[in-house]
This record gives sequence, C-alpha cells and structure tokens, in this order.
Amino acid sequence: MESNSYQFPSLNIPESQKDEEWYKKYTLAIVNSTMGGSHDLQYSAMQENYDFYDGTQDVDKFDFMQQTEGGDTLPAVWINYNKIRVKVNSLVGELKAKGYEVSVTALNKGAVSKKLEDKFSIQGKMQVNDAIQEMSKQSGIPMGAGKMPNLEGVPTAQGTPLPESNEDLEDWMNRDYKSNTELVMEGLLQYYIKKYEWDYDRLSCFRDIMIAGRCFVKSELINGNPQQRRVDPRHIVFDTSAEDDFLKTSTFIGEVRYEPYAEVCSKYHLTKDEKEEIYEDMNSIGGNNAVNPLAEKEDNLKFYKGNKVMVFYGEWYDTKPLKRKKSVDKYGNEHYKAVDPKSKQKKDIQSKEYKVVRKCTLVGGKIVRDYGCLENMVKSVDNIWDTNYSYSCLIPNYVNYNTISTVDMLKGLQEMKDMTMYNLQIAMSRAGAKGFTYDLAQVPDNWEVEDVLKYLKTAGIAFTNSKQDGIPMSQNSFKEFDMTISQSINQYIAISDMVDRQMDEISGINSIRQGVQQQASQTVGVTQAAVQHSNMATATLFDFFRMFSTHVYEHLAGLIKISWEDKEHYAHLIGDVGYDFLKNDVDLALNDYGVFVEEVAPLFQDRQKLEQYTQAAVQSGKLEIVDAIDLINERNPDIAARKLKKSIEKKQKQDHAKQMQMQQAQMQAQAQQQQAQMQAQQQQVQFEEQSKTQRQQQQTAQTSQERMKQEEQKHTNRVKEDLFKDVNVE
Repeated sequence: MESNSYQFPSLNIPESQKDEEWYKKYTLAIVNSTMGGSHDLQYSAMQENYDFYDGTQDVDKFDFMQQTEGGDTLPAVWINYNKIRVKVNSLVGELKAKGYEVSVTALNKGAVSKKLEDKFSIQGKMQVNDAIQEMSKQSGIPMGAGKMPNLEGVPTAQGTPLPESNEDLEDWMNRDYKSNTELVMEGLLQYYIKKYEWDYDRLSCFRDIMIAGRCFVKSELINGNPQQRRVDPRHIVFDTSAEDDFLKTSTFIGEVRYEPYAEVCSKYHLTKDEKEEIYEDMNSIGGNNAVNPLAEKEDNLKFYKGNKVMVFYGEWYDTKPLKRKKSVDKYGNEHYKAVDPKSKQKKDIQSKEYKVVRKCTLVGGKIVRDYGCLENMVKSVDNIWDTNYSYSCLIPNYVNYNTISTVDMLKGLQEMKDMTMYNLQIAMSRAGAKGFTYDLAQVPDNWEVEDVLKYLKTAGIAFTNSKQDGIPMSQNSFKEFDMTISQSINQYIAISDMVDRQMDEISGINSIRQGVQQQASQTVGVTQAAVQHSNMATATLFDFFRMFSTHVYEHLAGLIKISWEDKEHYAHLIGDVGYDFLKNDVDLALNDYGVFVEEVAPLFQDRQKLEQYTQAAVQSGKLEIVDAIDLINERNPDIAARKLKKSIEKKQKQDHAKQMQMQQAQMQAQAQQQQAQMQAQQQQVQFEEQSKTQRQQQQTAQTSQERMKQEEQKHTNRVKEDLFKDVNVE
C-alpha cells in the first residue's frame, strides 16, 4: 500500500488526468480515513446494539455475580429480560399500523405554469356557468350543471362537475388535479414498491435507526429497472464532518463488504495475474489468513478476513466541465441539451462546471473495477448542475458529528434490570420456611428424634422434661427462626420497576401505549395525557423517517425518468392511462416530481371506522345488506371505502329513480282524479242547467195556466155582469 494513501489526490486537475490510478488513490484515501481503528469501534458498538436487540449480548462480564469466592455457582440462572426488543418491535409495529400513501406532484416551472393555465381555464368556465344558471332561473328552463373544460393531459378532469366556488376549486386542484405524467409516475412507484418489497425494507430501515442510530438505502438501475435495497449500517462509511442528518454535505460515502475469494474472482472478472496476486496476499504469512499482518498495516486495517476479500465501493462529489445548448420552451423555461465537446458550434452554447458523482470499486486494496462518473445521476429539469449520491441516508439528531441510538440509551438499563432480577432469584432461593430449633438434650428418655417429629406433626405437641438429670432447665428449649421471603424481595422488585419506568421515558413507549390496563382509580384524563406525552416523545423520529422515505421515493422517481427512454417495457405496468400516454408520445422526463409520503390512520382504525359507517348506512337504509357483507369481507380498507361510497351512490340513484316513479304515479293519479272531478263538475253543471230549464218551463207553464184561469175568470165575470145588466134593464 502506498505511503501517501492517506492523502486525497487533487480534484483540480484536467479530466484527462483522472485515470484509473487517480481513482485508486482517491478510493484508498477514503478507505484509510474511515476504516481501521475508528471503524472497528463503531462496528463493534453497532454490533453490540444488534446483540442487545437479539438478546445475545455478552454476559461474561457478570461472571463475578454468578460465582462464589470459592468458584461455586450460585443457585440462580442468568436470564435476559429483553425489554429492548419489546420497545423496538412496538415502534416498528406502530409504524406498520400507521400505513402510508405516496402521491406525486410535478414541481418544475413548466408543470406549474401548465397547472395555472388549467386553473384559469376552469375559472373562466365557472363564470360563464354562473351566467347560464342565472338565465335558467329567470327563464324557468332547467339547465344542467357545467362540466370541466377539456384540459389537455389531465384525465382527472374529464366528466367532473365544475366547482361551485373558488374555495372548492382550490380543494380540487390540491387534491384531485393529476396530469397524465403524475398519474403514470405514481402508478410506476406503486409497482416498484410492491415488486421489490419496499414495505419490508421500510420496517428494517426504521429498526436500524433505533438500533444503530442510522439507516441507508441504495437506489440504482439494474438492467434498465430502478431498484432499491436496504444497506446494513455496519457496512457504510462516510465523511463524519457532514453537517446535516441526511448526509447531503458529506464529501464521500462508501460501502464495505467482505466476500469469498471465489465469488470475488467470478463477480469482478479477475484476470489470472490478479487472482494470483490476491491469493498470495491472502496467504503470504504462513497460511494464517485469519489475521493477516501484511494486510493490517496501520489502524488495524484489514483487506482480508480468513478466506474473504474486502470489496470497497466508494462515491464522492466532484465537478466536470460540460457544454450545453440552451433552448426556451413555450412557458419561457430554459432547457439545456448536451453538445459534443468536439463540436465547433458556438451559438447558444454554454460551458459550465457541473456537479458529478464519481465512483470506484476497490478489490483487496489493489485491484480497481467499475470506476468513473456515476452513469445514472438524478438531476433536476430546472437545475441540471446539481446531483446527489445513489445512497439515501438518515442519521437522526446528528449533533457534534455523532449520534446516539435508542438502544445505546437503553442497554445500560437493560443490564441493570438483568442484574436486579438475578439478585431477586438469589434472594428467593435463599428463602425457606418458618421453623424453630430444638435442643437434643431435651429429648425424653427412650425417645428418638423421629418420635419427637411424629408428635409434632400429628398432635402439634413437643414433650420435654425440665428436671431431666435432676437439673432444672432455665432457658426456653424452643428458638423460633424465620427464613421466609424477606423485605429485600420487595426492594428488588421496586428497583426493577424503577428501571422499567426509566426505559419507558427514554424510549417513549410506556405501558399505557403498549395497551397495559391501568388502575381503576386512574382517571381518563391522566391516561390520555400519558399517551399524548408518549406519542410526542417519538413524533420527531417518525417525522424524520417520513422525510427519509420521501428522499428514497424521489430518487426512485428520478431513476424512472432516466429509464423512460426505453418506455415500451412500461406499457404493461401503467394500464389504460399509460396506453394513451404512450400513444400521445409525451415525455415523462420533461418534469421534476415531488414524491410526498403521508402517514394514514392505522389500518385497524380504518377497519373499525369502515364497519361503523357500513352499519350506519344499513340502518339508515342507504345500503343493502348484500353490499354490506361484500364490504366487510374486503381486506383493503381503502378499496372498501371506495366501494362503500359507490354502493351508497348506487343506492341513492336507485332510491331517486323509485322516487321519480312514485312521483310520476302520483301525478298520474292526481291527473286522473282532477279529470274525474272536472267530469263530475261538468255533469253537475249540466244537471243544474237542465234543472233550471225544467224549472223555467214549469214556471212558464204555470204562469200561462194562471193567465188562462185569470182570463177565463175575467170572461166569466164579464158574462155575469152582462146578465145582471140585462135583468136590471127588464
């Protein structure tokens, strides 16, 4: 190994001089500045934390407690009361129960401008729709509610009713507005999350944070497919002078692995000479390859462990000159395309140093493989000059260039609890029964000890003779003693409870949060306050991890953009929306995507709420019992909630149709009734008119008869008068 291997080679040299030897020196500098004594200490500390979690920590240091001065073993068994595993698993289980949702939003200037244009288009149609509805009120002619305008590339707007107010529009834009690119990216992320079982790695990373105080995920393109994997924190080295919890300011990061010699030869395609060189170094000192002094050099740096070879992969930041041609799109945003360095074109050509990630793999401290600039560097559309490592990192509360994990704070208390419980066992084993001492000189004549015990057990009486041998006895022959459980047992239990309370406060997981039933005298307010305090103690940890998950998904989205160049192999993943997307030939790589991870309510709470809503819907008649059974059998609460909404809407439509039919039937019945009433009224009018005519006819006839009678009477009277006149004349 070179004498100057601790010194980092200069970054300020021409690109042509950054050859294989330069990459080797830089990687060796990273190895020597991180591996060795300090790394061994960190590795041992993290390994001890994982042992405490597994319950397999070294207990040889407590041998002094388990043996007497003479070397005899004390009457107790050393038991590991592993509270650490319970605390860690409780938090991991709580993270799993919380659940999460992944949403994608385009963040670049072009996408934001397009979103504003669509918003203004909707607002314009809303104003026109208000005028139409006002005309409908004045004319009395019903007009349906307006629909969303045809927004290009936004299938979520098709067929959607217009918002009724600007507040509703804001809600729709923030919640439901999704372009084709956002929908496709969201679907691809969901696919890769399930394909590569990110949910398992997610829980493992959260467990790493509590045990080792840090977690790492590597995202990379393998055979054109974006992949991500959790990296064991014990195998990661980095620049400890970084100033942020996500190590974005770390000047380098590396991953160390010890792989079998045969696997190294095959995996890294070593030549015959390279194989012999590695083999000779591994076995040069008397065949003792368990500890190879030749490879240890300084700071106990080991390039070999047994028949395994150290393979170190490192990444570091550097700059590189780049020529780009500037262009402006219709939204006024600047875009840059790579230009051949040998091109003589000068118009709109910009030369600038941009940030790159360099990589190198070092096998056995000598052989270089896979070196150069990182092939798939994730970059922003609006800022192509910046990039990040392929590793997503999180070290919560990285203060003073150091971190303390939850297990670090708990393992001392765990040892104290084990010691306390061991002493409790010893105190219990020493405890016996209550008894008394009996002077053998007081055994009656001709009696044996067995006779005394027999009468003690059967009659409960012991016989003695105080004047035996003629000498009166002045002392009490019976001496009581008590070897039952003493007060020290309670003291050990109290110490154990105190240790448990301290572990609860440090971890943030108290007994109430774990579901332990409290005393009946404890009020509800006290219990709620304890739960709230417990949640606040771990809230920052969950929030840190949510931000870390966002970084992981955003890096994965960046790799999807890079792999989109061969987008035909995505067609079977993104469904109908993707088919239209591919057919329209819209480039997914033109946007930057913000991937937001939001926690959702625990699934068991969702299930309880779903059952409550389903029961209420059935009782209110808004849901059929057959649909309710189908909803309860649905395993995914989100899908069940959507089914519930659709079922209620379907039932409402059916009820509305029935109501319309009933209204039509009622209207028909009313029309028939009105028609019958009108016919009856017409008949009544006709009858009244006929009756009136008959009365008039009868009255006319009666009047005529009366007139005739009157005329006849007048005629008779005139005749009589004439007769009287004649008589008088005579």
